[in-house]
Amino acid sequence: MDDSRRPLAGLSRRTMLTGSIAGVGTALAYASPAAAAADPAESTAPGAGTYENGSPHITTTGSWTTLSSPADSGGSISYSTSTRASAALTFTGTSVSWISRRTPSSGTNEVWIDDALVATIDRYSPTARAKQTVWTSGTLPAGTHTITLKRGSTKNPAATGSTIILDAFVVEDTPAPPQTPVPAPIADWSFTESAAPYASAVAGAPALLQGASSTATRISTPFGGGVRFNGTTDFLVVPKSDIGVLNVGASTGAVTVAAWVLSTDSNNANIAGIWEESAVGPLRSYALFNDLPDYGGDDMVCMEVSKQGGPTPGYPFSIDYSSEPRKMTRGVWELHVGTYDGELAIAYLNGESTSYPSYTDKQGATYAKNPYVYPDGLNAAPGDFMVGAVGRDGKLINLHKGSIARLRVWDRALTADEVRALHAAERADLG
Repeated sequence: MDDSRRPLAGLSRRTMLTGSIAGVGTALAYASPAAAAADPAESTAPGAGTYENGSPHITTTGSWTTLSSPADSGGSISYSTSTRASAALTFTGTSVSWISRRTPSSGTNEVWIDDALVATIDRYSPTARAKQTVWTSGTLPAGTHTITLKRGSTKNPAATGSTIILDAFVVEDTPAPPQTPVPAPIADWSFTESAAPYASAVAGAPALLQGASSTATRISTPFGGGVRFNGTTDFLVVPKSDIGVLNVGASTGAVTVAAWVLSTDSNNANIAGIWEESAVGPLRSYALFNDLPDYGGDDMVCMEVSKQGGPTPGYPFSIDYSSEPRKMTRGVWELHVGTYDGELAIAYLNGESTSYPSYTDKQGATYAKNPYVYPDGLNAAPGDFMVGAVGRDGKLINLHKGSIARLRVWDRALTADEVRALHAAERADLG
């Protein structure tokens, strides 16, 4: 019978040994030539709880010594100096922690989760410290996992030994929070067609047309279909005569724009919205942008809004946008979201919005950028809805170089929980 893996407790035919560990003292060790017969009730992985070093659920390799002390969890620890010593627990839960001692003779030990090395822990301490949480997993997917501690082969230069010490494993099983439902958008372009026009999955919303001289190309993405833009001539458009439900300035006065974005250059860009800059008339209303550096949005997700439809009074350009202060990452897929509820514009990156409480602009005015206070509302007579660029009197500006997928518009401001739920539901597609 192979006795290389055995419980620390419930052993039969024990042989008494003596040993010592620096900073711990003298102890009794028990080795067995054979593991105790497995209890059928133990074949199911245990759940939340504290599993002391002597738990029958813990299996080991190598020779382990047990030392009793009231300073430790459960009144004892187990330690080993065997070259290939290990201790493992298979459990059902969402996190696990390793409780140990830090001592002058402690080594640098390995932590494995589900057969993957996840951490190396130097437990050296010039003085012995009991009942220390030396490692915790953070949140794990719900289900069955195995934590394995391995002695390893290295130590702190100051350490007098390289022991591995197990006091206890603490398993937690936190139920997943209730899923926040995300309301249906008024427009949803998943780019399932091989080429433009791209129909909305929501009835009543207009299709996106290929822009003049544009060659924006349909591609496959982790989210299904998407469109690649060349950053020079490519854009998609809904002419202002056909925007219909997208003219939220004439209906609810509130809006959310969300898209998965992969940006491949450092230029500022319009992702999607109604933001036509024209001398013909005030045609701006709302738009989700990347990287608006003039007024506090450098390399940030920005949500721009306008009631007047033109530049902010007293400024050469519009300053009326929120900026999520965490920087974008070029070359990777990110969820960019902008919301406006009639009072506040808020920008989100990957499901979260970070406060940007103070910004001083070029004219000396100081104000918050996320959320951005704008109680004026939205322009009810705007211009074209455009994706990947902005029109300015027949020319293209703010061109996006990269790709866009899962573009959606709501006629309300999604809440922070709804944006978070949207990201949580879709990020799994990234693998």
